[in-house]
Amino acid sequence: MLAEKDELNYMGVTFSQIVSNEASVTLLIGESSLTLVYYPELITDDVFLLLSSFTTVQANTMLDALTALNKTLASVIKSWDAFEDSEKTVLMPIEEATFRRFSLSFKTDLLGRMIANIRPEVMTPQTTIQN
Repeated sequence: MLAEKDELNYMGVTFSQIVSNEASVTLLIGESSLTLVYYPELITDDVFLLLSSFTTVQANTMLDALTALNKTLASVIKSWDAFEDSEKTVLMPIEEATFRRFSLSFKTDLLGRMIANIRPEVMTPQTTIQN
């Protein structure tokens, strides 16, 4: 028999506690790497829809989609080891303006890698079984 809620003395959880969970992913870039620490619980339905929208986005809505992507990356990524200078002393800020400097390919790759880290089957090739 299951115990009643009062018997187990549950404390509950807040939304901020749920979304504070962290994960990391590392991307190889040439002979270097970029490591991101991000909030996987902030990769919501809207983020999945945003990423998939780039295959069908029209020119008149492209600016809105790019702005949404830049804002999403700035809100989902907690930290990274991307530097402004070759001496690697000044970290690039994690903000919308920073992501505007990167190509669409790079940004969708970042988001895609975070999603794949959460749901590896997204990146796994699907096979069909024939009878």
